[in-house]
Amino acid sequence: MPLFMILSGYFFSSSLNLSFLLLLKNKFHQLILPIISWSLLIASFFYIGHWIIAHEAHPIQHFFNNVEKNFIESLWFLKSLFSCYIVSYIGIKTFRKDWIACMLTILYFLIFPSPFMERFMLPFFWVGIFLKKYNFRIEKYYLFLILPTLILFIILLNFWKGDYSIYRSYLNEFIYYKKISFYFHDLEIAIYRFFIGTIGSLFFIFIFHYIYDKSPINLSGISKLGQHTLGIYILQYYILEHGISRWKLPSMNILFYNFIATPILAILVIFICLLCIRLLTRSKNINAIFLGNRSKI
Repeated sequence: MPLFMILSGYFFSSSLNLSFLLLLKNKFHQLILPIISWSLLIASFFYIGHWIIAHEAHPIQHFFNNVEKNFIESLWFLKSLFSCYIVSYIGIKTFRKDWIACMLTILYFLIFPSPFMERFMLPFFWVGIFLKKYNFRIEKYYLFLILPTLILFIILLNFWKGDYSIYRSYLNEFIYYKKISFYFHDLEIAIYRFFIGTIGSLFFIFIFHYIYDKSPINLSGISKLGQHTLGIYILQYYILEHGISRWKLPSMNILFYNFIATPILAILVIFICLLCIRLLTRSKNINAIFLGNRSKI
């Protein structure tokens, strides 16, 4: 997720050429509309399914409660990304200086509620913004940065624990504005999480940038997959978290699980997602409503 957010921040600069209302409209259509559409579809599926199986319909309020529940609980990254776009845009347009906008927008989420993990994600978004801004200065050093970032990432990874996940060590407000009090619980975990996320992301950006530029093989076919990352993220959420994750997998060796079973499953899920995207993009309206794309691919 840090890598995806950094890449999103990297391509943010073009949004500054838009008016605020146009940005709001475009990002709502791209990021929020698919969540609403899938929430309505899934709630409808269960509502109609219950009526067919039980021969009775739930109260209509039950349907709307399911829509609300699905919207709140699903695809948090898209909601966080939407928020990061809007907040960063307002910050830059208001304060003009990027570093001031960066500090104040991050500080905002350290004080006020962060419903979609903006407190965790916004710093990575700003890393992407600054990487794009100063890319002309560091791009020529990408090759020399690959090994140091890899070594540092491996070192940092040795200290990682499952409890450091954002789901287990949630990042609370550091400042309670109502009581003017401070709360620095798990601050060291948050800092560590930021550095390992940033260093790991930069390593992959540097290495793939170098491979793409220097490879004798034409990789344009692989790069086209980037057109479908939004659709892949949306579909894999429902395939993995509402499908495969409910299966009881057989116990297996941890090395076999990490380096054989998981990559095979990942490739299979991506393949299924691409097939589904190909079907959904045949209809311009379905493409727009469920995948956030305005034109047929």
